[in-house]
Amino acid sequence: EFLHRLRSGIPQQSQPTTRNISLQEFLNEKKSKTHTQNILYMAYYFFKFLNKETFSRSDIDNSYSESKIPKPANINDLINSCIRRGFLREAGNVEGRKTWGITLSGQKAVEGGSLETEGETT
Repeated sequence: EFLHRLRSGIPQQSQPTTRNISLQEFLNEKKSKTHTQNILYMAYYFFKFLNKETFSRSDIDNSYSESKIPKPANINDLINSCIRRGFLREAGNVEGRKTWGITLSGQKAVEGGSLETEGETT
């Protein structure tokens, strides 16, 4: 299992953090400038703070509502952009819904603050 995760870029399951922070607070701390960054920060939040290895489109929709950020019209395009950059990976289907997970590269980009916006507007 460990070698499979290592080879496929699937991060090791993290231990739930002891820090109690809301998604809105987390996004404010990260000072996200684009929707692509929002998607990646949400995926990181799911993984690190909620101990969820995968998420669905409805998780993203709910997160936009919860954080009171206007929802973009093209969420799937933004997710695909994160996949192309190696930050997210497809994780299959759960209950008929496509799911994704954050990669180790995605975690490092969030933790290191090395996210580029590639000319995306807000």
